[in-house]
Amino acid sequence: MGTTFYALRPPITSIRVVNDAPNLTYLTVNIFVTHQLSGSLQLNRDELRQLAIATCGIQLAHRTARENGPRYEMINAIPGDAAQVVSEYGDLIDASELREAIDAAREGE
Repeated sequence: MGTTFYALRPPITSIRVVNDAPNLTYLTVNIFVTHQLSGSLQLNRDELRQLAIATCGIQLAHRTARENGPRYEMINAIPGDAAQVVSEYGDLIDASELREAIDAAREGE
């Protein structure tokens, strides 16, 4: 069991939630194409996950749990201009956070 991470499908570079609070039914989501704001959507949380999954591009890494911490298997290099990556579950993560997690896991091996 594990989690696979994907690059966002070009030319999308990030999907950013503008307003997020537990009591909100709909979120304002900004879509960035080649790092420029392209448009905004009003989505509920499930729709945001569906949008994130729909924008999955190439596989980047697969994380598995181990007793001494997570292990990352690199499948493709994280693109240098990537702002975000998405998990198979639709979680949006900053690309820098995934890079840091991979580096930390390597240091712990």
